[in-house]
Amino acid sequence: MLEIPKIDNEELSSNARKVLLSMLREGTFDEAGKLPAEEVLAQKLGISRTVIRDVLASLEGEGFITRRRGIGTIVNKHVLKVNCRLDLEKEFLEEIADAGYHPSIAYVKPSITQANQVAAQRLLINEGDSLITAERLILADDKPAILCVDHIAQWACRPIYA
Repeated sequence: MLEIPKIDNEELSSNARKVLLSMLREGTFDEAGKLPAEEVLAQKLGISRTVIRDVLASLEGEGFITRRRGIGTIVNKHVLKVNCRLDLEKEFLEEIADAGYHPSIAYVKPSITQANQVAAQRLLINEGDSLITAERLILADDKPAILCVDHIAQWACRPIYA
């Protein structure tokens, strides 16, 4: 039986996103201030309109572009100029490396604490309930860059020893 390998749509979307984001950052669309129509982009990139729609939705969700019916897809130049985007789901170490620094972790200090009023409200638990608290210091080129303190409701963690 003839075997035809399936093309990974996820990889196709990822590659198209990287190409478009690179073009946005390089100023390819600066003169017009907006992107060509979906049909044109899909044809030029050699992908389907469905894939280009998904990619554009992703870029819009991250603020790189704005889509307006009847106007088109507008480039948000001010967002493209930002080097550090903590509003995106991205690991801190990756963010530091993308900014051109060598990332490392100085320490991680786990502890058991009790929820204060703010933590209790945000985690929907009672004030005083047990929390697992993890404090970590992340370095950029051996200099302190990010101090991260995570609070995890202890009930949500499985015990290591039964």
